[in-house]
Amino acid sequence: MSGPVHSKVKNSSGKFKLDLTEEDKAIIEAVRRSGLRPVREEDETNIVNKLKELGLDLTPPLTIGIFGPPLAGKSILSWLIAKEIGQAIIYATEEQYENPEYMAMFNKVISGSEVRLERIYSLRQLASKLRRPQRVKLIVIDSLSALADIEAHSLLEKGIDDVSILAARLNPITRIITSLLNRACNIVKAIGLAITHASSMAGRGQYMNIVPYLSLIHI
Repeated sequence: MSGPVHSKVKNSSGKFKLDLTEEDKAIIEAVRRSGLRPVREEDETNIVNKLKELGLDLTPPLTIGIFGPPLAGKSILSWLIAKEIGQAIIYATEEQYENPEYMAMFNKVISGSEVRLERIYSLRQLASKLRRPQRVKLIVIDSLSALADIEAHSLLEKGIDDVSILAARLNPITRIITSLLNRACNIVKAIGLAITHASSMAGRGQYMNIVPYLSLIHI
């Protein structure tokens, strides 16, 4: 799995807030200490060209997997690509998108661009979105790993805790979603980005599940 299971609690106003784990707090503190600066204009407008120099031509329709360990910058890379290309939709399955500090960083990066964010809470919800794709230039899934975590939590609640059974049920998730993403990009002539964590079950199954549909960026 890509990380711990989080919970939501109600505050005094009756609204839900994310109950952060100690690991979450450590990650936020690491980001704060990193001295992350606002993205410079020259950075914002050269990502596509820099990728082309590395041999990756972002000419649609195209689907790409962004693969790497936690905190490698996978999400930020996808945001920068989205800002440069414009007319982008980010399907956010990661719980950090409910964290105010994380969202402040996101809004700073994509400021002034046509990038929309939509929270996704289930495999069925995401599959439905991809089966009826919106007319955009870029579709981002952040991330396949968190989606696997969501489904794993659902299975655990049903009493299914055998690792081999969980793996057999979860590994096909990436295949289903990447196939739908590939189809959606072909329909609307868009670019698709699917983020996967190296430490997750979805990440460990990368070659079996993702390669038939996506080119891979390892970071």
